Amino acid sequence: MTERLVMIIEDEPGLLLLYRKVLEKHGYEVLAATDGNQALRLLEEHTPQLIFLDVRLPVVDGLQVFKHIRSRERFNHTRVIINSSGSDYGRDLDRSHDQDEFLQKPIRAAQIAEIAARTMQR
Repeated sequence: MTERLVMIIEDEPGLLLLYRKVLEKHGYEVLAATDGNQALRLLEEHTPQLIFLDVRLPVVDGLQVFKHIRSRERFNHTRVIINSSGSDYGRDLDRSHDQDEFLQKPIRAAQIAEIAARTMQR
């Protein structure tokens, strides 16, 4: 298991590219999925330490992916940063799920680097 493995689950190509560039620049190994089904397949083979998870995904939505992650013991130490463009949605998630953090879109490069560094130190 790579100690600096980050998974990005994001269907917006521009944002996915931003995540990848920022994280790789800071020395993280990056896995990427563009829909929930692809993410679930990758999670069968990998145990990332940090996941940036978009809520609104094609095929399988982000909440289903999140529930899958939290239902597996091997992901107990995996940090999940849920992101969405809806602030109300983020407040609802904070009350009903135990994700580590909520990040509202639009997302800036500095936010990605700061969250990754802070989260990986825990």
